[in-house]
Amino acid sequence: MRTRAWLGYGAITVLLVCGLTLAVGAASSPSTEVPVSYLGFPGWLAGPLPDVDLHLGSRRFVPLIVVMALSQGLALWVSDALEARWVVAAVVAGHVVFTLAPPILSPDVFGYLAYARMGALYGLNPYVYLPEIPWDDVYNYIRWRDQLDPYGPLFTLISYPIAFLGVAGGLWAMKALMGLASLGLVGLVWMSARRLEIAPLAPTLFVGLNPFLLVYGVGGAHNDLLMMAFLMGAVYLALGGREATGGAALVGAAAVKALSPALLLPFFVVACRHRARALVGVLAGGCTIMAVSLLAFGDEVFGLLSAWATQGEKVSTHNFPNAIGWYLGLGGVTSAVRVVAASTLAVSLVVLVVLTWRRRLDLPTAMGWATLALLVTTTWLMHWYLVWLLPLAALTRGSTLRWAALLLPAVMVVLGLPPVPK
Repeated sequence: MRTRAWLGYGAITVLLVCGLTLAVGAASSPSTEVPVSYLGFPGWLAGPLPDVDLHLGSRRFVPLIVVMALSQGLALWVSDALEARWVVAAVVAGHVVFTLAPPILSPDVFGYLAYARMGALYGLNPYVYLPEIPWDDVYNYIRWRDQLDPYGPLFTLISYPIAFLGVAGGLWAMKALMGLASLGLVGLVWMSARRLEIAPLAPTLFVGLNPFLLVYGVGGAHNDLLMMAFLMGAVYLALGGREATGGAALVGAAAVKALSPALLLPFFVVACRHRARALVGVLAGGCTIMAVSLLAFGDEVFGLLSAWATQGEKVSTHNFPNAIGWYLGLGGVTSAVRVVAASTLAVSLVVLVVLTWRRRLDLPTAMGWATLALLVTTTWLMHWYLVWLLPLAALTRGSTLRWAALLLPAVMVVLGLPPVPK
């Protein structure tokens, strides 16, 4: 047992050292790992980590993530020999490191700030107007200037006060918010595992030290972490018999970022022990969010539907329908490929709902499989979307969904290989 413990602690140490190397390397000089750094790399963007020029580049960046993933796998293998206090300390340390890192591998956080500044500073409804304000300080840092605010009204309202901190202050406020949301998410996984009578250490390690959650999620300050904190709050409440409050929390998740939580609403209601209470909570939460949204944004908030439609037309490199389209010689995602993907998702969801209704699947398992079905059929798949699946997979009693969550990033890399173009 002692040898297994040392193996586990050694693996966690390697994971944290690799993570620190990634974070410090990203903070040391302009690189593709910090996409906006080509505009310049002032101190407010680089952040507080030591300036040690490691010249990482993608050739070293990717192997470090691979080593982190393998180290986590080894730690999971011997997790029964580890002490909770050291695992929790490692989770917190990893989150601190990537919260202090510059925005890694995505400029999305500046999009959050752009929509917030539109409403808070300029009085422009982000569900009506595009973020085309060339004189604004954040303008040069945003990527999607041709898209209305695609995020839920709750997240947009939460972000409004952050706009008054300026671009630099807003960036680090967002980083702190998402880092704390991720820690809250991990804490909810721990507490939910205890309610399911599952030893909580392994699920906590599975989620809290996952390199994609740390590097892409926390490092990139993605609001998916806040969304999942609400969602896992809903799961925790439902497992404790508070289905109505849980239903309202799940609606809150959808009001941060809609796609995954909205898809999971029927699974939540059907999987709960007291379905009527869950439905009442969902309806009450929905009415409350709708009322607040209409007060804040008027009926223009329905411009969100247009933003979703625009986003739904986009195609990322690393997704299953696109890769299948290229491998079949169709040139990627075509109308036919979209129909097949949507049909596959619909059939999968119907089957899962029926199984859940018959009590064949518990709450986290049903929601986890539905999330996996969404991830493998969407045409817009990003590496940080893995955080949608990780907490749910961690709470399943079988191992299949957990293996799927661990292997999905590797499969995504393969999906981006030729003949699929970048």
